[in-house]
Amino acid sequence: MPVATPTIDDVVEKLCNEGCQAVHLYIQQLEQNNPVELLNGLSNKDKEKILHELRAIMAVYDRCQ
Repeated sequence: MPVATPTIDDVVEKLCNEGCQAVHLYIQQLEQNNPVELLNGLSNKDKEKILHELRAIMAVYDRCQ
């Protein structure tokens, strides 16, 4: 049975479960085109979508604090 490829939402949820500091680091790494181990094998387009989602989530979270 083939292993299912995780969706963008699955990846974003996994990254967010690591906490705010980790998410800020992931955002920084993605902005600088540095490798993020959890994103190995994803296309650049998918990485851009994940970056967009992480920024949007953190923008809402930061406003609520």
